[in-house]
Amino acid sequence: MLSRIHVGYLVSPRELDLPVVARLPGATLYRNAQVLPRAWIAPADSDLKAVSEIAPESRVESLTDSGNAVTIRAASPQAGWLILSDTSYPGWQATIDGVPLRFGSRTRLSGRSNFRQAAISSSSGMSRARCRSG
Repeated sequence: MLSRIHVGYLVSPRELDLPVVARLPGATLYRNAQVLPRAWIAPADSDLKAVSEIAPESRVESLTDSGNAVTIRAASPQAGWLILSDTSYPGWQATIDGVPLRFGSRTRLSGRSNFRQAAISSSSGMSRARCRSG
């Protein structure tokens, strides 16, 4: 689960089965070697509640990132889901190539009780997505 929400490092007072970065007084810093990128394209048939597979030959590049918005260029030879690991808060909005998406049409929320990720249906080819909250 931590890999899907872009957690690359953990501090824990308990022993974990992860590579150790540093031992600190009372805790250990671990590296999660299986962390997924902040944004990626998952295959179209993915179960969005447990998605952890990156679509083959897909590319995602962050173009801009501010406190409440991110612009991404995504390319894939096949349709899929553009997954953004940021927490999707109420008021979350998205556009694909400048066209606003209505919630429920090509967008979904994914996740379990303690987090929710944004998932946007993406067609094959190159797209520019902008996601923002508030």
